[in-house]
Amino acid sequence: MRLYMFKEHGSPCRLHYEMTVPNICLSFLLRIFCSLLFFPQDVETTENILGKNEGIRFNVRLMDSFAPGICLEKPKQRLESLVYPLENELIQVSALHLQLDESQKILQKEREMHFFLEKEVDKLHSDLSQWKWKYEEMRQSKMESLKQLNILHDLHQNEVERNFENIEDETGAQTNMDRKIHELRAALERLQSENTSEWGKREILETEKQGLERENRRLKAQVKEIQELLDRRNKLTSSNLDSDFKRVETELLEKNKALIDLQHAHHKLNKQHHDKVAELMHANKRMEQHEAEVKKLRIRVEDLKRELNQAEDKLDDSLNQIRKLQRSLDEQTEANDNLQIQFNHLKSRLKRQQKVSSGFGNMYDFGDFVEAVTEEEGGQPAS
Repeated sequence: MRLYMFKEHGSPCRLHYEMTVPNICLSFLLRIFCSLLFFPQDVETTENILGKNEGIRFNVRLMDSFAPGICLEKPKQRLESLVYPLENELIQVSALHLQLDESQKILQKEREMHFFLEKEVDKLHSDLSQWKWKYEEMRQSKMESLKQLNILHDLHQNEVERNFENIEDETGAQTNMDRKIHELRAALERLQSENTSEWGKREILETEKQGLERENRRLKAQVKEIQELLDRRNKLTSSNLDSDFKRVETELLEKNKALIDLQHAHHKLNKQHHDKVAELMHANKRMEQHEAEVKKLRIRVEDLKRELNQAEDKLDDSLNQIRKLQRSLDEQTEANDNLQIQFNHLKSRLKRQQKVSSGFGNMYDFGDFVEAVTEEEGGQPAS
């Protein structure tokens, strides 16, 4: 009898059971939604749970697990008063389903954003490896250029030292030649002074010779006169004539002897004059040879100066090329530093975005994020 009454009438136990099932479902859905909102790191676990429970559809129909005659029946008004809250709960459950779909969409967007960020990180890693490789190449090229620069500097230094040594040798030889030329000029001046003195002596001797010749002519004239006188006096006394003739003959012999001495001195002076002229001609020839050698040495010095100027021009060109290489190397290093700064900035921004996406539940559109990233990348070189 009691079993029949329980079956026929709705008991409070059955009603409590029918009300607790939707409440459990609602609490379960609310817990899932809260975990989605406040704990995005458990998204995969939530997806697994939702995947397992995807086919479950909560049914709020009355669970007919009891026999018809177990509970007592109550009035219909009480049942109707219990149905309205169940309908409200159904509406809430449908709203929760909508929120769950939205959370799944947001989760899908977060997954796409995570995939995009992974691609960006891989791209940045590849760019970093490429820039490292370029930096190594530039560093090796810089080392090679520095080695070549040192080699060129050493070669140029050796060439400059060799040129300086050659110039010093040439200057030493030039000083020696100048000293020899000075000595030869002094000897030439001395010979010229001796020559002038000899010419003066020769002129004196010439004047003396002319005087002697005049004296000789005069004496010859006197001899003729004396002979005429002797001829005239031959007719006179022979004694007086002999004495006068002897006296005149002795005077004539003395005059002839003096004339012979003057002629001998004249020949001697002529011989000395010819010797001095020959020495002067030889000295002139030697001076001309030395002047030719001096001209050759001067031409050689001019050539060496010209070669030195050319070597200095080559050194200036090499130094300018080295400065250009150093400037380009500095520009490349500055560009590498700027790229390293940009890479660090992107890396820090990526870490910050990952922290923001993992620590907070800020859900925003993936397209807006991509546009913001592209705008920042476009504005980064301008800054």
